[in-house]
Amino acid sequence: MKSEAKLFGGILAISLVLVGFAVYPTIMHMREAPPPDKPVDPKKQITQDVLLPPESHTLGDPKAPFTLVEFGDYQCVSCKVALTEIKRIYDKNKHRLKIVFHHHQANAGHVNSPIMAQGAWAAGNQGKFWQMHDKLYEAQDRFKNLTMTEAMDDVMKIAKELRLDMLKFDPEFRSDKSVNAVDAVEDLADKCEVETTPTFFFISSTGKVTQLPRLTVMVGFMEDEKNWK
Repeated sequence: MKSEAKLFGGILAISLVLVGFAVYPTIMHMREAPPPDKPVDPKKQITQDVLLPPESHTLGDPKAPFTLVEFGDYQCVSCKVALTEIKRIYDKNKHRLKIVFHHHQANAGHVNSPIMAQGAWAAGNQGKFWQMHDKLYEAQDRFKNLTMTEAMDDVMKIAKELRLDMLKFDPEFRSDKSVNAVDAVEDLADKCEVETTPTFFFISSTGKVTQLPRLTVMVGFMEDEKNWK
C-alpha cells in the first residue's frame, strides 16, 4: 500500500508539473499582451467602409473629412471618462471631425450594457441617439446591480426624461429588432478584433485608418496636428 501511495503521489506530482508547463505560456501571454501604448496600423480587413456601416450613429457633419470611431461599453468606467475627452476634442474640431459610436460589451460582467445599447438604438429612431447615449453614461452607476427587468425600467425612465414618444419607444426598445441591431454591432467589434473598451479608430481625409487602442493614446494622437493631414 505504501509503494502504491508513493507511485500515485509521483504520478500526481508529474501531472501537476506538466499542467504548469501547459498553462504558464498562456498566463504569460495574458500578462504580456495589454493594449499597445501607441497608435497601430490595423489589419487590412479593418477599412473605412467596415468601420462605417450605413446604420452607424454619427455626431457632427456626415461629410466632415475626419472621423473618430469609438467602440465603447455603457457599463465601462473608462468609457464614461472618455466621454468628456471626446466631447472636448469634438468641440475643438467640429469643423472637420465627426464622431461615430459602436457599442461593444467587452466585459461579460457588464450584463446590462446590451439593454442600455438597445435603449440608445431605439432613441436613435427618434433622432435622439446621442442624448440617450450621454444620459446612459451619466446614469452608469445605477445600472451596476440591477436585474434585467429593473434595467429595462430604468432605460424607460430615461426615455421619458428625454420626452421621447413612449408609444413608439417602448415596443421598439423591447423588440427583436433592437436585439439584432446590438448583436450586429457586436459582430462588427469581433470583425475589427476589438478586445477592450474604449478602443478608437481614426479615419483620415484620405481614408487611412489608424487604431488608437487606449484613451491616452487617442488623446495624444488627436492633439498632434501632424495627424490631421
